[in-house]
Amino acid sequence: MRKEWNAVEILRHSRHDWLNKIQLIKGNMALGRYDRVNEIIEEIILESKNEAKLSNLKAPNLASFLMLFNWEDRTLSLEIEVIGDEQDLSLYDDEITSWCRNFLNYVNQAVKPVAENHLILSIQLDEGEVRFIFDFNGIIEDKQEILNFLENELISPTIKILDYEVHNDEMIVTVQILTASEKR
Repeated sequence: MRKEWNAVEILRHSRHDWLNKIQLIKGNMALGRYDRVNEIIEEIILESKNEAKLSNLKAPNLASFLMLFNWEDRTLSLEIEVIGDEQDLSLYDDEITSWCRNFLNYVNQAVKPVAENHLILSIQLDEGEVRFIFDFNGIIEDKQEILNFLENELISPTIKILDYEVHNDEMIVTVQILTASEKR
């Protein structure tokens, strides 16, 4: 079931995340681990830049879903990176958000709940071509569940699964958004 977030809840979670980051910096400073402090700051900067790029894709449903993903009770964590020049994905917002939501729900159900499950979603934007690469590391308990989804999911004319490999401890799935010029 999908949670609807209101402004107060979003601000509360955001404040909590920032306080955790500040405490992590403060703790490492107290221990004299200045190299680690610099790493944490660089990670925060990179995360913020990726969130800004994601927000600028003109796909508010997708951006909202992905940026709030880790705030819900999940068995995996999601990291997002946006590579390439910004594009307008407003025409594909609902379809790609729906596909990502369904896929990530299947993955969430198929992985071992107490394992360290991490998924990196790379959104690659290259001269009109848009690819979503899901790179998972962790423990997959029900590999067949994910394979069934990938093999049987009804894909719209806009979304195409290019490639996938699913193993017990890792997975990579590449999905492409077919723009109007690519559908011809």
